[in-house]
Amino acid sequence: MAKKVIVALAVFSLLILFFLFYYIYVPLVTDFQLVFAPILAAIFVVTLINCEWGLFFFVFTFPLINNLPYFFGIYEHIPHSPTALVLFLAFFIGWALKRWIRPTAVLKPEISKPLLLISLMIAASGILTFLRYSNYFPIVADSIYEFTVNVEGTTSGGAFMSTLFSSLNYLTGFAFFFILVNTIKSKDFIKKILIILSVSTSVSIMFGMYQHFIQLSFGNLPSRIVRSGISVVNATFKDGNSFGAYLSFFIPLALGFLFLTKGLKKIFFLISIIPALFLLPQSASISSVVATFISLLFFFWFYEKSRTPDLESKRTFFKKITGAKTVLIFILLILISGIFLIKDSSTFNKLKSRIDYWQKRDDPSRLTGHKFSYFWPIAGNMMKDFPVSGVGIGAYIIEASNYGKRMNKTIRRSDSAENYLLHIGAELGVLGLFVFFWIFWEIFKQTRRCFRTYLPDKKWRFAVIGITGGLVSLLINYIFHSYIGSFEIKYTFWLLIGIIFALNQIGQTSKMRLKIGKNTRIVYLMVFLLFTATLAYNSIQSLSLGKKATQLGLEHDFGFYEEEHDGIRAFRWTRRTAGFSTIINGSVFKLQILASHPDIEENPVHVEFLIIKDYFEKKINLGHISIRDNNWNTYSFKIPQGLLNDQIIMIIKTDRTWQPQKELGTPDPRKLGIAVRDIKFELPQL
Repeated sequence: MAKKVIVALAVFSLLILFFLFYYIYVPLVTDFQLVFAPILAAIFVVTLINCEWGLFFFVFTFPLINNLPYFFGIYEHIPHSPTALVLFLAFFIGWALKRWIRPTAVLKPEISKPLLLISLMIAASGILTFLRYSNYFPIVADSIYEFTVNVEGTTSGGAFMSTLFSSLNYLTGFAFFFILVNTIKSKDFIKKILIILSVSTSVSIMFGMYQHFIQLSFGNLPSRIVRSGISVVNATFKDGNSFGAYLSFFIPLALGFLFLTKGLKKIFFLISIIPALFLLPQSASISSVVATFISLLFFFWFYEKSRTPDLESKRTFFKKITGAKTVLIFILLILISGIFLIKDSSTFNKLKSRIDYWQKRDDPSRLTGHKFSYFWPIAGNMMKDFPVSGVGIGAYIIEASNYGKRMNKTIRRSDSAENYLLHIGAELGVLGLFVFFWIFWEIFKQTRRCFRTYLPDKKWRFAVIGITGGLVSLLINYIFHSYIGSFEIKYTFWLLIGIIFALNQIGQTSKMRLKIGKNTRIVYLMVFLLFTATLAYNSIQSLSLGKKATQLGLEHDFGFYEEEHDGIRAFRWTRRTAGFSTIINGSVFKLQILASHPDIEENPVHVEFLIIKDYFEKKINLGHISIRDNNWNTYSFKIPQGLLNDQIIMIIKTDRTWQPQKELGTPDPRKLGIAVRDIKFELPQL
């Protein structure tokens, strides 16, 4: 009974956290919500009714909704949660609630050991990294401020978002795998999943064909429609790189089912492969094209290896080999023509532009997208500086520009280290990297076992080769990208892993009940404590906000809207809390303030001024005022002795804001605190 109560509390806590997450990170744009919210409600209800139906729903939907925000003007400049992540969270909560209502036996494959350990490490890293970027609120800081955390001007809010989404990128992938191995019970069920995924992919491909031939801007990012003179097709995915990586997985998978199926299904897969091969070069993803080539070679090499020694079936087999070679040649011809012969091939133009840049600027780093010259060396330096714990989950993108400045490199924007293992090593250190190698070893063992089991099976050998070929393709893509922001790629990866494990566990569920011995638990605890203690120490020393601000000269300017002019002087509106770095060069702090709240005469606006020195090593309450009219007024505050020439952060806190759009019906959605101008320090008059 107690266990069920604990599980119930956990499930309802998930619900509360989900709604909080939704409120903060999902754009509450009415038109967008009218489309997206019903999809989330549907997957939650369907999963609550039947977990298998919910899984089918999720597998069909997650490749199709990634560009949904683009139709409503929600692009990269508006921070928001990836739709595939929100979809999975709704699915997961429905699944967890269903398992609480009707508990069933839980299967835990051997890979659960490293997955459990790395999950604990990621959770600890996420918490400590969040605390670091909040300046240890509520332990040190009295509130969460938008401190500047790197030389690009990223603030704490952006760092929180990166930490949270990076943590969920790993953890939700693990959760999806766990759901798969506990839901798949038969090969027929696997076949249904892959057919549903193929139908969904075909819809995405048709969307991509529409973009390419009719309207490239339809459901696409404005920044990617023509990027450096290259038009990029993203279909229903986050961007062209994600679409290319997905196609490079789908092509060998569909090829496996082409050989497995008969009749109309065979025609369906053949029809899917041809446009997928055509669109692959239009994604402008060079690594995906390379991965597709290698995965196709892998497919047909193992196809040859699966030949039967049965003399009576040789003739039939050689007929199959002849057919296979014909298909391979056909595929390679389409792929080569797509890259090198089609005039507007995005991949070809991208490669050509990089070569031209290399020749004109004598800069070979451009040829590899600055991986060897910038992203990978920075990740290596992070591992060298923080070998045990890394810089913290989600912190690579935040700290990269800081490292770039220290290393005298031109700052390049990216959302990852452009290499999955280097990204892990940079954020989770050698300990995290070791656990991931353990995870990959368990995957390799299960894949090898799957091959040995199913290659003699004339019916399923092609499907297994196709599934593994898709996995090989994704692993090759991970060498050149991390896909930390592309949740659809992460779910695709774990879908393949889950299917491989499920194929091995069918009929052998008794071997899937994991037991962790006492000695193993002690080792886990020691690794976890070493990792956590090291990151905690680094976070209060060399990775702390104060140390970085001193080393890099970071200045703070947060909580202000863009500068405006009233015809007399420039001024800026604040949000509820605002702050800026300054040097105290006088004994009197002086500024002019205006509050425009419509009800200010009946309800005065209260404003508090704080001085923060050395990131809350010292906090001084400078003064408090009450504003009762809508006029510009000058206010002065005496600076305490001993602060002259000190570098400080001045904090302005307003007790409430107002919204012109709501109060006056004007098209101004801002939440306004007070307007400030003529900020200065003065010496007292004699």
